[in-house]
Amino acid sequence: MAPADRAPIVLSRVTAASQLGIVIGPAISAVLQEVFGMLGVATRHQVPAVFASFGILSLAILLWTMFVGRSATQRASMEASDGEEPIKQDKDEQPRRLLSSSAVTQLALRIISGTVSWALVLSVSTYAMFTSNLTSYTQRQLSLTLSFGAAMSLITQMFIFPRTVKRLGPHSCCGLGLLGVGFGLGGFASCRMQPMHAALYALNRIGAGMADTSTATLVSLTSASAELRGRNLAFLQSSRAFTRLFTPMLGGYLLQISLRNAVVPGALPYLTAGTLSLMLIPVPFVLRARSESAKELSTRKE
Repeated sequence: MAPADRAPIVLSRVTAASQLGIVIGPAISAVLQEVFGMLGVATRHQVPAVFASFGILSLAILLWTMFVGRSATQRASMEASDGEEPIKQDKDEQPRRLLSSSAVTQLALRIISGTVSWALVLSVSTYAMFTSNLTSYTQRQLSLTLSFGAAMSLITQMFIFPRTVKRLGPHSCCGLGLLGVGFGLGGFASCRMQPMHAALYALNRIGAGMADTSTATLVSLTSASAELRGRNLAFLQSSRAFTRLFTPMLGGYLLQISLRNAVVPGALPYLTAGTLSLMLIPVPFVLRARSESAKELSTRKE
């Protein structure tokens, strides 16, 4: 629905909105339960009523998007694009589709997205098992760390990424994000002392927010048409979902077999995912170099 040159801004806002829902969703659910209780709804029916409320809201948003919001969103995007500075895809160039929508390019971006998704799994569900082996880590500290990490991801996607992508472009943002994920994962798994542990955990969540959004942006920019863009973004979401199906089991297995390590017990899944993230850093820059070569070749032919 959004024009290609506004993809970084739009995708960062959409991702930030989903993160915001994760942060404030439980609080809203608790408030709704209290409201239903005040309205006389029986206790056993309060939780189903909350689910029904969110279901009705989701259906209303879907219908609005299908029949009302599409044209309004397109008009708003056109008006906003007239008043905002276009996003730079490279340091000195205006927005353009930087890559071809080849299978190799899309596969590379899906691998990056899957790696970032694994990092997020390790940072949330597996992290709870990881900290249970730290005798000095309380449940309150775990909750605060998870909330802090979610807040850092939200801030990154709402404020840091839109400004950074204008200056550096999505390729550099993707590389920086992978760098943060790699050092953050390996760092907080190896360093158990506070506040360094929390700082490295935050670095990982900031990097994940940067890499995840920039990857979706690159998928959008490398698609030659709106139809291909929708299809490629759908495949990207599917790759993320597929990664979240098996990585909790993989992370738990690696965690279990590495707990016997006397130096850094339980760090194996984080060091593995962190190393993979660091190994993928050259990929977005190779893709950018390929696109520049293709553009130069096209210019010479003309």
